[in-house]
Amino acid sequence: MEIEKEKNETMDNFYRRQFILNNSLDNVRNELSKQILETNQEKLQKEKEINNLKEIINSLENLIIQDEDSFLSEKIDGKHERLEQLKTNLRNRLNGNWYETLEDVLEAQKVFVQSNSNSSLTQLRRFKQRLLNSGQINQDELQGICQVQAELIFLELKREHEQILQAQIEVSRNN
Repeated sequence: MEIEKEKNETMDNFYRRQFILNNSLDNVRNELSKQILETNQEKLQKEKEINNLKEIINSLENLIIQDEDSFLSEKIDGKHERLEQLKTNLRNRLNGNWYETLEDVLEAQKVFVQSNSNSSLTQLRRFKQRLLNSGQINQDELQGICQVQAELIFLELKREHEQILQAQIEVSRNN
């Protein structure tokens, strides 16, 4: 009987330890579940914050691009107005077909800036020399109007490239 009692006590102790161990495991499991839930909630919150920041960055990028576009457009408009003023002043002074030669110079300047080819440079020099030889315009005036034309074309090309780049950015954002 003593053995039976000892056996029962041992079994009781075993079950008590198991109960305590199970309770401890349940507590650990519950604590881990709680921590996992908190971590997942933090992760979701951070993902939301990241998405919000990405939207803010995209908005700012678009705003910067729009500001640059409007600034560039204003510069283009200013150069265009300046070119037209110079052309008007020279039109009033040039006799005969020399105004047409000036237009040829400006067109050749445009082609040269766009293509940077030797043939366009040769043609530009020929038109400039013809106009200078007429004596109706001096080197500084011709150089000035050609400079404004070159700047205008350069700005227009820049705007065109930025529009292409913006379109590529939009396409990459949508993919």
